[in-house]
Formats: sequence, structure tokens, C-alpha cells
Amino acid sequence: MSDEVKRELRGREISAYSEGIQEYTSTCPLCNANTLQIRETVYEVPHMGKVLIVSYRCGRCGYSHCDIFSLDKREPVRYEYRVDREDDLSVRVIRSRTARIRIPELGIIIDPGPQAEIFISNIEGVLTRIEELTKRMMLLSEDEEVKKRCTETLELVEKAKKGQLPFTLIIEDPLGISTIVPPPSKEHKLKVTKITLEEFFGVR
Repeated sequence: MSDEVKRELRGREISAYSEGIQEYTSTCPLCNANTLQIRETVYEVPHMGKVLIVSYRCGRCGYSHCDIFSLDKREPVRYEYRVDREDDLSVRVIRSRTARIRIPELGIIIDPGPQAEIFISNIEGVLTRIEELTKRMMLLSEDEEVKKRCTETLELVEKAKKGQLPFTLIIEDPLGISTIVPPPSKEHKLKVTKITLEEFFGVR
């Protein structure tokens, strides 16, 4: 579970969001002991709908992990938000495990994958994630051409974070769970388009 989702739930009355907790024991994937405590909780999260939070903790070796899954299913959708002012960077973003993020001006496409997780952030936070992923790619790659492209991307991201480079954030979600949530004064900048699954899997 991302830190943003944890903060969204932390400090709230559980009764306001939780629909009950189920707990059971299973085998730990690390130590193989039957001491893995699993807790499943269904929450109603603002703007996201129902999510299932599954936490794992082993009483023997200390292994711990947490997953969050969307339970709601909606129509495929594309959100587009034009960022041309520095205060646009504070607009809230909710990205599900199934969503694709695109920023054409930066040459960015982030496809969903098995390790993708839900996160609640803002547009600046999305840029920060892109920055961290690009730096990691640059460190791991031995290809000079890849390193060069990473350096160019980091320069563009830095300009975008400073409000010096207008860009369009596009989020496409085949399950319709993700969203961009601007304040009322900026809602006119958000474009929402229903798409088909064929369009989603055909966009590259």
C-alpha cells in the first residue's frame, strides 16, 4: 500500500470507512511456519469507492506486507488535465493498479504491471515518482544511450516541477477507478472521455 493511501485512512474513525475485518492464519512465504497472520478489511475510500486492504504479518520471522485492491468496476475512462500554472501541481490524483499514465510532452508512458499499486497523490507527486523511476533506471542501465535519454527526461521533469514547462497529464483506466480531482475553480481544465477496452490496449 502506498504511503498516500495510508495517510488517507490514518487518523479517521474506522467505523466510518471499514465494513468489518476478517483474520486468519496461513503459511509464511519466508520461514514456512504456519504463523502468518492475514487481515482483510473492506474500506469505502473517497473518490475510489470500495477497496480491499490485505495485510500480512508473520509472528515468527517478522515478515510483513500489505496489498490494496479495488473492488468497484466502472466504465473505461480517460482523464486529461492541462498543467500550465505552478498551482496546477497541487491537483489531486488517484491512480489504480490498472491505470496507465501518459505525459506526451515528457515522452512518458507508465503502463500498469503486476507490481503496480494504488496511490493517492497530486500532480507534483506523479512527477516525483517519474523522477525516482528514471534515476533508478539510469543507475541500473549500462547503455549510454539509455543514460542519455534518462538525463534528458530528468531535465524536462525538473522544468515541469518548477512550472516552466506546460504539459498534459493523461490517466487511462480500463476499470474507471482512477481519477483527477481538481478544485471547483479548475474543473473546466479537466477533460473526461469514455473509452473502449480496444482503445485502451491500442494506445501506445
